[in-house]
Amino acid sequence: MRAIWLRLPRSGLTYNLGKILTRTLLKPEATPTPASALFAGRYPMLLDLSDIVCNDIYCMDDHYEAPTLKLWRSLAKNAGTILDLGSHVGVFACAAAYANPRAKVIAVEAFGRNVSMLRSNAMGFPNLKPVHATIGVTGGKKLFHVSPVTGGGYVEEESGDELSTPGTRDQSGDTFVVEAVTMSEICAREGLASVDLLKMDLEGLEHALLTTQDEFWERWRPRHVLVEITISRSHPEIKREIFAAMEKRGYSSRRVEGLYALPWFQSEDLANWYFWKS
Repeated sequence: MRAIWLRLPRSGLTYNLGKILTRTLLKPEATPTPASALFAGRYPMLLDLSDIVCNDIYCMDDHYEAPTLKLWRSLAKNAGTILDLGSHVGVFACAAAYANPRAKVIAVEAFGRNVSMLRSNAMGFPNLKPVHATIGVTGGKKLFHVSPVTGGGYVEEESGDELSTPGTRDQSGDTFVVEAVTMSEICAREGLASVDLLKMDLEGLEHALLTTQDEFWERWRPRHVLVEITISRSHPEIKREIFAAMEKRGYSSRRVEGLYALPWFQSEDLANWYFWKS
């Protein structure tokens, strides 16, 4: 599959077709299976083929979320500071570091198994710093749920707010206690005066992080934001609240791509969105 996909145009269509194959015929391995692949023909990446995301990346290469990855690379070329929250094994962080060697790229990941691969993949980029940390709405000890399907997980907030929980695909898995930090705290800790480009993939915290966290949005003022948003079809108010909050802060928005290969049978919408300062 990889040999074939490398010869095809990068598009949302080839990504969706690839996901159908990696969910049926080419499923992840049953046990940890490390493999190295030359990503986009440019730089090596260490991947675990038992991880669903890594398996997708190995099979599809840079067809993985191709429209979003293309936009991300373009924005990275003109960004001085780049913050990747929920970096997994560093696909987007490495793409940004490669696209702009002058940029300072901070890649934040919570799940220890992913962090080890992220650190390995970051070694080829002197401008990329991997950070082992968990992002929360508030700081302090949190319960981290390992997602059964996304290759990472999510933080359970004490409020138990239904609108801040992840989609149904993630509501199971092992748990462990972590020390969480806020977006403001991670920026201060890493010495960032501002953020030019931000990516958020935090498996359910998007509603809370996009509608609150005023200190972060006012002080660090990210110019461009790419975020994976899960919206339950039974809670359309989530979408209204998110976009009203971002519009109030001066952001325009557009939907980049849907992330379900067969969206018609899903109880929620999973998509990557792009927000930018007007």
